Amino acid sequence: MDADLQEASRLPVYVQAALQQLRATRAFRRGDYALAIEAYVRCHQQALSSGQLHLAIIAAGNVGNAFTSLNDHDAALDLNLAVKDLALRISEQTGSILDALTVSSSLLL
Repeated sequence: MDADLQEASRLPVYVQAALQQLRATRAFRRGDYALAIEAYVRCHQQALSSGQLHLAIIAAGNVGNAFTSLNDHDAALDLNLAVKDLALRISEQTGSILDALTVSSSLLL
């Protein structure tokens, strides 16, 4: 897997973000929440750097979900509130409040 990730580092950042999302989702489904958190954080960072704002918000919210699965509800709540703030800031910049409200409400369910 590490060799595959090294090869992936040669791909465009937006592709790397998508691959990290896949890696994180697979880890989450296996119950490997530490790996899921690591991969979702990388996905979030890469998505932000490549302008994939929606993916960045979703990845950060999924970090919160992984913390919930680890019964660290305080960290999960803090992350989800930070994600909501990020979504609202992005909506102010892009003028798309609908996207921000959709993402923010999904994190509160």
